[in-house]
Amino acid sequence: EKYDFVEKAKIAEQSERYDEMVDFMRKCVHLDEELNESERNLFSVAYKNQVSLKRKSWRILSAVKERKSDTASSKEIACMDAFLERIELELAAVCKEVIELIDSHLLDKGSVEMKVFYNKMKGDYYRYATEVLSGERQKQEAENCLIAYKLATELTLGS
Repeated sequence: EKYDFVEKAKIAEQSERYDEMVDFMRKCVHLDEELNESERNLFSVAYKNQVSLKRKSWRILSAVKERKSDTASSKEIACMDAFLERIELELAAVCKEVIELIDSHLLDKGSVEMKVFYNKMKGDYYRYATEVLSGERQKQEAENCLIAYKLATELTLGS
């Protein structure tokens, strides 16, 4: 079963179907088996590509909104705000999912190297979330980011 999910994820990657790649790797992770290096990289690439598209959309639309802030109608601004909010929710959901998968299925398995990899990955996804959040939630995700990176560093150094 795991082999099938991994092979399907590879095909999805080759055809740039990242949402499907994510689905296959999510199913693979839910099997609660340790991922080898190749599988771990597929897991990382799947989510990285999915979140990269959302981050890019958010940055582009934020720049457009800022550029047009003086000339756009209130209706146009409201439309951009609605799209930005939707992108923010989607991005936050992907980040939350990755972190939960790592915490629930991956972090307690494998070598120190794998734990470093997964903690760094968690730090990355907390950081992505902070890019679009604000207020207390942004502050909390930034603190979580630092904790994950610090743990990865400590594991690397053997502390």
